[in-house]
Amino acid sequence: MLIALLAAGLAAFAQGASTQIAVARGDSPVRASSSRVDSLRALRAAHRAQESFESIRHQYLPHEYGVGSHHCDVQIGRWCVWNDDSNDRRPPPEAPRTIEARAKLLALLDSVSSRIPGDEWIAAQRVRYLVEAKRYVDAVRAAERCSDAGSPYRCRAYAGVALHDSGAVAAADSAFQAALAAMPDSVRCQWTDISLLIDDDIADRYRRADCAARRDIEASFWSLTTPLYLRDHDYRNEFLARVTRTDMARNSRTAMGSPTESAFRETALRYGYDTWFVRGDPPAGSMSEAPVAGYREGGSGFNFVPDYRVFLSPDSLSIDDWELKLHSARTIYAPAYARHFQSLPRRQIALFRRGDSALVVAAYDVSDDTLFARAPIEAGLFTAPIDSTHVGEARGSVEHVAPPRGVLTTTAPWHPMVVSVELLDSASRSAARTRYSIAPPATLGRIGISDLLIFTPTSPDTQLQALDAVLPLAVHDDHVSASRPVGVFFETYGARPEGETFDVALQIDRVKEGWRRRAAERLHLASPFSPVKVQWRETPNGEIRIPSRAMTLDLSRLEPGRYEIRLTLTAKDELAAVATREIVVTR
Repeated sequence: MLIALLAAGLAAFAQGASTQIAVARGDSPVRASSSRVDSLRALRAAHRAQESFESIRHQYLPHEYGVGSHHCDVQIGRWCVWNDDSNDRRPPPEAPRTIEARAKLLALLDSVSSRIPGDEWIAAQRVRYLVEAKRYVDAVRAAERCSDAGSPYRCRAYAGVALHDSGAVAAADSAFQAALAAMPDSVRCQWTDISLLIDDDIADRYRRADCAARRDIEASFWSLTTPLYLRDHDYRNEFLARVTRTDMARNSRTAMGSPTESAFRETALRYGYDTWFVRGDPPAGSMSEAPVAGYREGGSGFNFVPDYRVFLSPDSLSIDDWELKLHSARTIYAPAYARHFQSLPRRQIALFRRGDSALVVAAYDVSDDTLFARAPIEAGLFTAPIDSTHVGEARGSVEHVAPPRGVLTTTAPWHPMVVSVELLDSASRSAARTRYSIAPPATLGRIGISDLLIFTPTSPDTQLQALDAVLPLAVHDDHVSASRPVGVFFETYGARPEGETFDVALQIDRVKEGWRRRAAERLHLASPFSPVKVQWRETPNGEIRIPSRAMTLDLSRLEPGRYEIRLTLTAKDELAAVATREIVVTR
């Protein structure tokens, strides 16, 4: 039937083609009226052909047992969503009849688009099915052709979909931003609406806000939820592609049925559009249609939204606020560049003052991780400023050819910030990151100190007085061995150039571990901890612009556990400057 409809559609188009030329030459109004009628006929034929193609696709979907009986992680209306490992598989080959029918549909759509170049529905279907066929360059050209005569913002968004699905993140972002810029304010507010992606108090605050206030919330949302700043804006692009696909599906059919249901739209915006489908068996004795299940290439995806309270107090963001593999997450995204995505343990990150800026230092080590066994990898260190409840754009530095173990540096304002250490192996499509908020050490008076940087001395007599010399020796997380000496490095700020004397105290205390530890000490099953204390007085060399100090500590008498190193520096008649660092002592 599809072939007959296509033939009829092409015949209708051919019948009106000469009329179009006559109208362009300024022929009679009768011919112009005939041209409009023929255009409507061609458009109706295209609609029928699109519906018939989806019928053929449905008829030839691969069969799979158990469709319709899967456990639902999320239920939206009659739509069942599951995010387990069963999604992580390659699609079966598409039926030859489906491929043939799509090619014929595209031929008809191409012909009708020449007849009616400004029709947005035709342009949407052309881009949609060209993307399905992975003809991304042709899809972008179809969108550009649409832009010349149709809606400027819709057609630019269509190009964004094609570029996004092709993996061209930066080009897709440019296309979507151009589309948003061309929209009326009310339309832009609808296209950027993230209310379906958020919950709890932040959702209530978002719903009460006007469009201008919503933009600040949206900016913080996308800054925090970007999977990797190494591929900035790809999640926002994905959401805009979902919104655009919903617009493209207007007045058409899909492999999953009619897209007019609100539950269909909500499911698509929260979890994305499927790229391949299978068909099951209807219930025995039932007159119901066979259930259809959709899957996305690249697996089920990950949850990149932190605990919702973070949006109200981003300076509290911690590693524990991320649950990447939460199956019941409100929204899921599967980046094309990362089939494997994991959280790194807390890295050692330290801030050193440079005027009004911070030199941010982060150490990483994935040399024992089989996912990153292939060197080199891509590594990045990024920061995003925090201002009350707003999180700004992330900025940082990238090493495109990095070893699996190293130290990264970047600069940022001396201000609370979100810090993200990111690693990507494009060959194995493996990504890892650690992301949490930090704040510079407080400076209450003239004197300030940097964060404490923990390093491994090369020998007990190591004399290191400059940051550049210490960086290659920095430990990569908060774990240190009691069987080896541990180095501590810090810088001092605000010292008088003519010289002055400081009192310095370093103390190590066990971090309270709750009632079990205290009960064990009372029962003499664990010995109470006596703090390590070191005190001294020093006069920095006034000729050195930023005085610094490195020292070596012996932790061999400490029991395994979590401890806090606390350094206090006091100048005469000045408030004390304090810096702390938590470590985990192991044997």
